[in-house]
Amino acid sequence: VLAATGHGYFVFVLNGDDGSVIKKLSATEWPDFHVDERETQTRVRVTLNPALRQILILGRTGLMAIDYDGEKMWFHDRTREISEYPQQAEQVAFATFGDFLKVESAVPSPDGTRVAYNENRYFASWQDQFGIHPLWRNEPQILDARTGQMLLRNVSDPGSNDTWWLSWPEGSPDPHINAKNLSAPLQFSGVKDADGIDQGKLGTFIPPKAPSLKIGGKAVRTHASVQRLDETGQLLWEIRDKLFWVQETDRFNESDTRLYRSSRDGLVRCIGLTDGKVAWEYRMPVAARILPVADDGVILSSRNGIVAKLNAAGNVVWQKRLRDLHEMPAMKYSEYLAKMLDRDRDATPEFFPIFVDTPDDFTDVLRMGMEQLDNGDFEKDGSWTASSGELRFDSQARSGKRSLRLALGQLAVTPVERRIVPSATYLLEFYYRIESEGAKLVAGARLDGEKPVFTLSTFKGRAGEWTFGRLAMKSMADTASIAIGFEATGGEVLVDAASLRPIRFPSANLLSNLELHRIEPTHPEDFRITYSRIPGGLKNKLLHQNNVTSFLQATPLGALIFTEEQAYLQNGRLDDVGTMWCYRPDPIGFGVVLKQPAYVSHLVIYLNNALPDTVYPFLSIQANDMTTKLPETVAVVRGNRRRFIVVHFPETLYTDNLKILPGKTRTQRDSITEIEVYGPVGGPDMLTNKRFTADPLAMPMLMG
Repeated sequence: VLAATGHGYFVFVLNGDDGSVIKKLSATEWPDFHVDERETQTRVRVTLNPALRQILILGRTGLMAIDYDGEKMWFHDRTREISEYPQQAEQVAFATFGDFLKVESAVPSPDGTRVAYNENRYFASWQDQFGIHPLWRNEPQILDARTGQMLLRNVSDPGSNDTWWLSWPEGSPDPHINAKNLSAPLQFSGVKDADGIDQGKLGTFIPPKAPSLKIGGKAVRTHASVQRLDETGQLLWEIRDKLFWVQETDRFNESDTRLYRSSRDGLVRCIGLTDGKVAWEYRMPVAARILPVADDGVILSSRNGIVAKLNAAGNVVWQKRLRDLHEMPAMKYSEYLAKMLDRDRDATPEFFPIFVDTPDDFTDVLRMGMEQLDNGDFEKDGSWTASSGELRFDSQARSGKRSLRLALGQLAVTPVERRIVPSATYLLEFYYRIESEGAKLVAGARLDGEKPVFTLSTFKGRAGEWTFGRLAMKSMADTASIAIGFEATGGEVLVDAASLRPIRFPSANLLSNLELHRIEPTHPEDFRITYSRIPGGLKNKLLHQNNVTSFLQATPLGALIFTEEQAYLQNGRLDDVGTMWCYRPDPIGFGVVLKQPAYVSHLVIYLNNALPDTVYPFLSIQANDMTTKLPETVAVVRGNRRRFIVVHFPETLYTDNLKILPGKTRTQRDSITEIEVYGPVGGPDMLTNKRFTADPLAMPMLMG
């Protein structure tokens, strides 16, 4: 059984015998948003291709094909095209996370071997005194239904505001594009483009033809009438009245002898196509969806939850109201929903790129320093102390012979006995296992200098499973000592294989500013109060240095006041920037401005550790091309669930400006707290081999 949530975008594959969940996955990578304030109803089209036992899911980032067992077959991924700003569009007017392609429709061929697919692309624009005018075009394609390989792509649409929808008539070798009142076959041309894909061509445009009936002739339907024509086009009969009929809900029975229609106000009518007489009528509360079943019966459903089955005579066999069948949970519905979502394992990472913290994230991306913890594997006694009670160890370990077992509310701490590197980034990595539902682990560090600084975060997981955790922290310029701690809340937690290592970046941080670092962040209790958190002289000096700026991805309509301090994004401190940058619900963007062009190999983004569930899932990174002097999309971060993001550029960039554009997330849920930029001092020649040599002493270090 294939099921989907009514307002969200989860798809469930259910066991038809007992209703158990075989697989749960997101039908699309991101939901629709209501002016970026919040998620809104996200309706995803699902089409069956029975010939291949295939389910086609038309998400916002492409076309997904899964089989009837819920296994992924292929994904026609369009994320890069969606986020990449068109080269022929106006380049310098604004910067935003892209919405430059819309996935529109998909239909399988009658034999199931191919899929016709259409997308609408923003490919150019022009600007005048009235603003920017986008130009969109339809780009229909034909895919191999078994592999998802693109066989044909047609870009002959010169640009219009009309969105084509696709059909594949029975017996036709070609799909048809339908543009308002005209239709044309999409055919192979035999001419291939630079990617080896057939360029395709459109056949002769003709008015769309109504499909033939199995009993002969055609049924021509409008919102006000039904006509039956014979094979020669002669009128046999006509029914016309003043009701408004919803054509999208029209259905024929299996033998094409009956037509079922629903009016806008809920009248359902059954028309005999042989003689044109009304067989029966039935009143639903509102417009109904219609499903013909065996023996000329029909199932009706409406938006208010009424579901009814009628027999061939139009008599009610049964009728139910869904809310009467709904079992109200004993707890708050939001809590119940969260519990149910946690109950069924989310298989979305099997279908879409989802990035959670894993031990191998930075292999061949970052060099790490020496291990800083003694007894991080808990294999011997000592090094760790407990805030209360005695430390306990457990033979159930992720690696080795034992792990640390933390009781409810117990805190275990160990000091770092090695020399502290000032203004450096350290990664605390570990495995943990939640022992009961509701239990969580708090992990972090106390960094002592002139004043103590805490970097902490909360980690949760599935009970009984080992989960990898990572926490990025930064030492202050005056940090003299560091202590690492783990604390269990809500229940017992096992911890194992803890590690603390500094990162060895390829250069000093290009955004490092010691004057900013010395200023202790301040925050007004009332965010409506504005005052200068950074001295005016330093702000003016930043204009002539490498700096980070913030901006709205939309054009502000009124006075713009930022409630956060953009200078805090490069002060070498974490978790000092809040979630709301401005009062308006507009998406925020961040720019890295370099006073002169530099080589960039790593863009490092720190998200707020204090808000573990508030992360940017999608980011688009643009950089100025120093040759064309135009911005270019150089990276897309997608499916992110991490709080420490490293965007690595294997081909080193030479640029003077980077833009970080969060997208597809609620506004006023912002989470960036620090931005760093690194690059080889001598340019790309310093990274010729791009491989790390053995360096057991981990020297020298550039900690940034």
